[in-house]
Amino acid sequence: MEAFTESDKIGPTIMLLLLFAPSASTYAYLISFLYKTQFSAQTVTIVLNIAVGTIVVIVVSVLQTIPEEFCEDCLVAGNILMWIFRFVPSFALGFGFYRMAIYVSFLGVDPWGSEIFGTCTEKVLGTREQCYGGVADDLVYLAFASFAFLALCIWFDYLGTAGHWLSYKVKLERQCSIPEDQLAPEDADVTVEKERVAELDKRKQILAVDNVRKCYLPRGSLTADPSRAVHAVKGVSFAADSGQVFGLLGINGAGKTTTFKMMCGLYAPTEGEVWVAGSTVAADTAKCRRNLGYCPQFDALLDRMTTKEHLELYGRLKGLKGHLLDSSVESTLKQLSLEPYKDKRAGSLSGGNKRKLSVGMAIIGRPRIVFLDEPSTGMDPVSRRFLWGVIQQLAVSRQSVVVLTTHSMEEAEALCSRIAIQVGGQFRCLGSPQRLKSRFGRGYEVSLRYDGVKEEAAEKIRRLPSEYVDPIHDLRHGVALVDMELRDI
Repeated sequence: MEAFTESDKIGPTIMLLLLFAPSASTYAYLISFLYKTQFSAQTVTIVLNIAVGTIVVIVVSVLQTIPEEFCEDCLVAGNILMWIFRFVPSFALGFGFYRMAIYVSFLGVDPWGSEIFGTCTEKVLGTREQCYGGVADDLVYLAFASFAFLALCIWFDYLGTAGHWLSYKVKLERQCSIPEDQLAPEDADVTVEKERVAELDKRKQILAVDNVRKCYLPRGSLTADPSRAVHAVKGVSFAADSGQVFGLLGINGAGKTTTFKMMCGLYAPTEGEVWVAGSTVAADTAKCRRNLGYCPQFDALLDRMTTKEHLELYGRLKGLKGHLLDSSVESTLKQLSLEPYKDKRAGSLSGGNKRKLSVGMAIIGRPRIVFLDEPSTGMDPVSRRFLWGVIQQLAVSRQSVVVLTTHSMEEAEALCSRIAIQVGGQFRCLGSPQRLKSRFGRGYEVSLRYDGVKEEAAEKIRRLPSEYVDPIHDLRHGVALVDMELRDI
């Protein structure tokens, strides 16, 4: 420990650790762009850091100490590897500690010595004379890597979310047309809505989605091969006004979440435009996001932060401060009945309260548009209906546009003024709940309770109300389920 904690060595040690933190964080963030799941990115980053921070450090140190008579090119190879791998923060940290332990403590080299700036110390080790530096070079690399990785992260984040027109991937995606056999016939109401959106003055519209589609190409594709492309969203169009709750209804894989992420600016549309508060998401992502609140399908919570701290964090991100921030946090906690849990860590909350917190993070700051991706997933019936009331109040009292996805027709009918049913990336029908039921509803399933002990009661139900009643398709535990056409009610 003396090699790192003595009076003349504690400074370089502290600087190594301080500069390693930002460089490692930005490096890990940069690596995450290569992977789709958190598990894959985390696993690869850990393995890479261990391998480079230990194995490569040992290899380089051995190559640099092998005498010339045994290997003439080992020193050159070691130096080349050293300068290349120094861009990896774990290597710079590990090699810096190696220099502190060997060069500084054993050879008496200046701990602040640098080969880059020519302040290294000439030493003879075995038969080789070489200029040995301290940790200054590693500190320079760590500092440079922090800024370089941060700039790259911002750039890639911009490319991925803003749909930069020079992005090669986006250009390839645009070359993929949707095969005719993958397009279902378009309903008349969907066509009318598409024509209405095309004619709207979108600069005066709160939210407008104009003929948006999304095509995915296999990873590493260099050509736009339609046969290998996956068309997740196929020409979706709709517009929503203040105070309206618009519902996207569909099964898993229908394209609801992809549509959501394009509206939020997380994915770049292959074609079409999303307009938020008079601006396109692709051209002015930052401005559009100031008007958005987003509750993802899976809770994006930090387990060690409390409920109140989450709301404070997102409130600050939305520009709230001081008394306005405090009052917004308190009102959101009260609105969602989270006051008893405000000091509990998110990791210890129940599934229902986690969803409430995710909704709270979306609505704090009074955004003009709120996106809720399956907000009531995992909630019990009481909590679900409570959340429905919050969403209705949000649309009516704040005059916000609420767009939600759901699997449940019951939820869509209870909340939404308009519903779009999405299948295979397309809107198959669109309209108010009553219009959809009147156009596509074929009847009701009536549940009749009877005394299961008396067989004659079941026989009477079979004859009720007329000969038009289809046969009872389920009869058990005192309940009969009967399919009935509307004309028979």
